[in-house]
Amino acid sequence: MGDNYEIIDAKELGRRLSVPWTWVKEGTRSRTDDPIPHLRFGIYVRFEWDSPALNSWLARHRQGTGKQNDLHRDIQWETHRADAETPARR
Repeated sequence: MGDNYEIIDAKELGRRLSVPWTWVKEGTRSRTDDPIPHLRFGIYVRFEWDSPALNSWLARHRQGTGKQNDLHRDIQWETHRADAETPARR
């Protein structure tokens, strides 16, 4: 194998990227346009920190060249939804 990368879980990757771990897990799903590179061990999902695949994925999303900036869209949607659900004060 030769290449030894640090194996981390979704919570650690989320911490390192400053995003919720649930967003990281959602990013591994097959329905995602550009899934986060990951390893599956049964029900466990892990990531190879500093691997070429993960670094390439990060570069694509950092530069905004991915299909869509899903995190930005999700944050906007959550904010908009929260505003819509808040009753108007008089």
